[in-house]
Amino acid sequence: AALAFDDNSGIPLGDGRIFPLNSDPLFFLSVLYPQIIGLSNVTGILNNNGEATAQLTLPSYVPSGLSFKIAFATFGTGNFPYSIKSISPSTTITIV
Repeated sequence: AALAFDDNSGIPLGDGRIFPLNSDPLFFLSVLYPQIIGLSNVTGILNNNGEATAQLTLPSYVPSGLSFKIAFATFGTGNFPYSIKSISPSTTITIV
């Protein structure tokens, strides 16, 4: 699961697709180093139907009222973000 603050439309990729999360520090840390910012359970496993679930655990210091985008992405080898193979539509989540 990738997270980003809810203030940008996305990252343009070289093939014309738009990665629907912005390129802020939350995004890069949630994808590359989630443990540094206290995230856990961000990696899901694909089933035979190509579906995955992950139970995202946020650290206790996340304040109420904070909004961010979340999406699921699959990655291959290569330079990030061009190693992105697929991405789900993003949705906005607000901590209550």
